[in-house]
Amino acid sequence: MFIQGTTLAISFLRDLHNLTVVYKPNAFVYHICQTSSHHINFKRIRWHYESLYDQTNDTDTHCRRLFNNSDCFDFYYGTSTSVLVVKEPDMFVGKYTCHVNINSTYEMVSSGYIDVKLPMNDMNEYDESMGMYNEKELGKLAVQNRVPFILDENDVATFGRRVQIGGLFQTKCQSVTSSHPIQFLWLHLKNTSDSEHSERMKTVRFIQNDGRRVKIQETQHSSTLSIYPVDFSDDGDYVCIASNTFGRSYSSIRSLIVSERMIYPRIRENLRNHTQIDLQHDGVKDLLCVADGYPEADVVWIRASDSNFLARNFTRALLRFDQEMHGVNTYICEAKNKHGSTKIFITVIIPDNQSKPLLSATDIQSRGVLLAWKVSNGRYDRFNHFIIYYRRLQNSPDDKNDESDVINVQDYKQVLVDPRTTHYSFTFRMMDLTPYAKYEFRLKGFIGATPSAYSNSVIVKTVETVPDKVENLHGYVWNETAVVVHWTPPNSTNGPNF
Repeated sequence: MFIQGTTLAISFLRDLHNLTVVYKPNAFVYHICQTSSHHINFKRIRWHYESLYDQTNDTDTHCRRLFNNSDCFDFYYGTSTSVLVVKEPDMFVGKYTCHVNINSTYEMVSSGYIDVKLPMNDMNEYDESMGMYNEKELGKLAVQNRVPFILDENDVATFGRRVQIGGLFQTKCQSVTSSHPIQFLWLHLKNTSDSEHSERMKTVRFIQNDGRRVKIQETQHSSTLSIYPVDFSDDGDYVCIASNTFGRSYSSIRSLIVSERMIYPRIRENLRNHTQIDLQHDGVKDLLCVADGYPEADVVWIRASDSNFLARNFTRALLRFDQEMHGVNTYICEAKNKHGSTKIFITVIIPDNQSKPLLSATDIQSRGVLLAWKVSNGRYDRFNHFIIYYRRLQNSPDDKNDESDVINVQDYKQVLVDPRTTHYSFTFRMMDLTPYAKYEFRLKGFIGATPSAYSNSVIVKTVETVPDKVENLHGYVWNETAVVVHWTPPNSTNGPNF
């Protein structure tokens, strides 16, 4: 159509035709009116219905009087597009006309007659058997009339699907076989809000295969719609329309509910619940708590004793101990998002590095040495016990005085000293050492379960002692003036032998 006085040509991209439709329970009829011009406001598209039945029919009168009644009809709009949804089965049959008002002078009109087939060809609203037809019977009727018929029971699982954002939505439209080519069309029906007028508006979108996020795979008698990854704009109702030369079939509504990704927080396994960590021996200076979840989890470290927040961040939080009081403290790592929370409890032994014993050795003998120590804390009686760590060193130049704050306790033997048995004299005689051997000694004290720092390292060498008895002494005459003597050396030399 050419508009007089302009170079504008307008036509219908999708218009109405005379159609045969096989009645389908739980499905509606969709009439589409779309023009080639993007300048046509949807408000200029009007619909008209003429019943082929008795005009005094109560349902007919009710729906005609209330054309916008959602019990009978519904309307969806797009760019120069209007979709009329006929919900009332008694209104399926008849003549529908789409009027497009171009301007005050010109109008485009498209109309078509709809004929609905039933196994008994009876549309009597009082016949309860209408709701009892199964899809197999209706499918046979569609084959007889050479029209498509969508078998919804093949894809019941996709009706009303809830998919998290970023997930996959897939639904299939399967028609009975037909000797005439079938074309498939997917509609996306959605309720949207008009931000300018704060009104709800029902929109329609024709689904196109973009080969990336939206894919439509078709065979001779089926069409499969896949959307991945879904986002909130995909929320709404999806309808499949199968058409050939003789008629159409409409699927039931496949609703897609897009929800926010719901991943509960989970703390990674670098930290385990109810773990005890000794900063002095485990080589730990800080604790990193990392949590996975969607939305991102709010991660916080809490001191259990007073519920103070020590560190907080999204996804991960780092707990440092340089400002923490020495002692046995419990810390809580809590990860929380809008879907839930999780927490773990970690017990940490923080040493009292300000309290460092000063160790010395005197009265060194072949099998013993007297150890004595002083502590910087004036309250000697606060120490409930001490532990002496000692090991035998090899007599090599590599053995040096190790003053590190951390030792590998696996390399040391340990002796527990109760200061009450020595009346807090802070001395202890080490016994059963090996004569003429080199030893290293370290010490730390405990106030409750809280350790002090390690003392200085003391290296001593026990003195030699009388060698063990020589065994297996024997000999024989070598000549007139000499004899040969044999013996077994002692097991322990206890020093150089002469």
